[in-house]
Amino acid sequence: MRIPSGVTDQYIYFVAVDSTDYITRETGLSSFTVYRSRNGAAAAAMTTPTINETSSANMPGVYELLLDEDMTIGSGNDSEEMVFHITATGMSPVTRTIELYRSKITAGNTLGTGADGDLLEVNTLTGHTAQTGDNYARLGAPAGASVSADIATIDSNVDAILVDTNELQTNQGNWLTATGFSTHTAANVRTEIDTNSTQLAAIVADTNELQTDDVPGLIAALNDISAADVNAQVDTALNDIHLDHLFATDYDPATKPGAATALLNELVENDAGVSRFTANALEEAPTGGSAPTVTEIRTEIDTNSTQLAAIVADTNELQTNQGNWLTATGFSTHTAANVRTEIDTNSTQLAAIVADTNELQTDDVPGLIAALNDISAADVNAEMVDVLTVDTIADSYAADGAQPTLSQAILAIQQFLTDKQVSGTTVTVRKPDGTTAAMTFTLDDGTTPTSITRAS
Repeated sequence: MRIPSGVTDQYIYFVAVDSTDYITRETGLSSFTVYRSRNGAAAAAMTTPTINETSSANMPGVYELLLDEDMTIGSGNDSEEMVFHITATGMSPVTRTIELYRSKITAGNTLGTGADGDLLEVNTLTGHTAQTGDNYARLGAPAGASVSADIATIDSNVDAILVDTNELQTNQGNWLTATGFSTHTAANVRTEIDTNSTQLAAIVADTNELQTDDVPGLIAALNDISAADVNAQVDTALNDIHLDHLFATDYDPATKPGAATALLNELVENDAGVSRFTANALEEAPTGGSAPTVTEIRTEIDTNSTQLAAIVADTNELQTNQGNWLTATGFSTHTAANVRTEIDTNSTQLAAIVADTNELQTDDVPGLIAALNDISAADVNAEMVDVLTVDTIADSYAADGAQPTLSQAILAIQQFLTDKQVSGTTVTVRKPDGTTAAMTFTLDDGTTPTSITRAS
């Protein structure tokens, strides 16, 4: 808060809070102690500090301190800081600062002022001639120079600047009249291409010809197998070999589906209606290293990726390889006709498109479509049976804590049941090669385990 020097009728506000919890606002306080210090002076107690409670009902805990002691700043200073430290029984101490400032110009011999602060006169500065009339003294001018000479120099410099700026207008396109820049609209460009592009005309002719080949009719004649048909056949195939009991259908260990000697049925036994692995299935168990963290992967890429470094170098180089948007340097000023003629004449890509569309006319697309294999629902079912009973499963395992695919779940179960090693409380499951670790588990006890948890 800023207060003019010598003013003694101003208040500053502060909030009193409980000295224990520093939250509860205190009301009804009295017998305050206030210390003050101005411009680095020693702390001095205010003789009779005047503090009022603003409103205990509407503004609880808010008090106002009258600033009426030592309120005049020292001679020669235009501004001083002052601090007040306020204490009372049960109240956490409060510290407030203000700035005292000189409200009127008085230092030196520059301005004369009246008692009300109004400017009265301009006094003489030491070492200078008093100002009279319209003749102005030149401050710091070379000997023998004059104001008119200064103006002539300035006028000469302005003329040189004007010549340079005029010259700039002939070195670039005119931004006001668009001279030197293309003023064609998107409609102009589109009309030019539509009217005069021989390449586009050839494409239109080819696409029109395709309309007479009844491509929609040929496509409509294909066997329309819906997602529901495929899903039903897959469900049937899964049910046929009882794979539905892995995730979608209740598996009752008391009445196992399929052959009793099937792999899963031999590994699982009934525990009062709950499935559990047999003792033989838990005889041995997997180990392996831990996967790198996201931070480690990011650090490796940042540090060693030559591809990422090349991308950064290229993007940095792009900052110096583009045209100047302010002067239009490096940008095309060709007309729509120029662009269309260049594309029609020299575009190898457009020529390739035209050649390809021409070739399509001789490729008998309707005949090729008609020759496509018309797969039935029974064909899909047969392929599913082949996948489930003939094809081998990829050697892949879900990460610890991740949801497995069907093939990952089946392979993990098979390897856990058929190829594992137990060492203490660590169970290592090997891959089909019998050597490489696929997963590791931890037993709760090395002698009489009752639970097992995947470790990696």
